[in-house]
Amino acid sequence: MGTTARADHKGTDEMAESRSVHSREEPRGGGQKTNRRRDVTPEQKQRIHELYAKTGNGHAVAQLLGLGSTTVYNHLGLGRGEKPRWTDDENQELVDGYLAKKPVREIAKRIGKSPGAVAVQMCRHRKEVRKNPKKRMALSAITMALKAVRKADIFREVEP
Repeated sequence: MGTTARADHKGTDEMAESRSVHSREEPRGGGQKTNRRRDVTPEQKQRIHELYAKTGNGHAVAQLLGLGSTTVYNHLGLGRGEKPRWTDDENQELVDGYLAKKPVREIAKRIGKSPGAVAVQMCRHRKEVRKNPKKRMALSAITMALKAVRKADIFREVEP
């Protein structure tokens, strides 16, 4: 049997043409982008605040203005407290626990934060130390001193 092209199969020229029909610059759907943030005019923002002051209900305001409730709540700014910052005491507790080679879970329990938050803060603290030349010098001096103490086996003599 010879090699004949099937009638329902596209050739390479036809495939190249079909690929170039749709440019990647414009969306294929032709409609609005689905993940865009809702544009609200300054007048609408003012109206949102006025209606919320009267009704006290963001969902009702959203229905009255024909907006999504998430959009209304985003523009009201409700429910957004500041992230709790790490205090100096918490950071010191973190460093002390890390130097004592305690597990992350134990450090987190002592500080009152999640293990994930403690791990992230440890990473940030290490990066901060590496960036600061003075801290790096101090850290390397401490490391060298500890190595010398370990090598001399002084720690065993000091045990309580």
